Amino acid sequence: MGFPIVFTHMALDDLERIVRKVAQVDTLAALGLGGHLTDAVDSLRDQPYWGSALVKRPGVRKLLCPPYLIVYRVNEKSETLEILRILDEARE
Repeated sequence: MGFPIVFTHMALDDLERIVRKVAQVDTLAALGLGGHLTDAVDSLRDQPYWGSALVKRPGVRKLLCPPYLIVYRVNEKSETLEILRILDEARE
């Protein structure tokens, strides 16, 4: 069952931007990419500490899903996993 996942508005906007950009070239690839990124996020449900810690942002972690970076925070108090951003590694 694992931790419930909550996306911030920024993370949802990031995901939409990424998928729309790819869809301009290849709609099927965009659907596949969207599924791949959401599957990667879902994998954190049962393994919330799988990603590595961000040194400059205590309590924040990252999961590499090349060429994208999923930035998230584990909230043990509320037992939720908050997806903060989904970024192109090149933008980081």
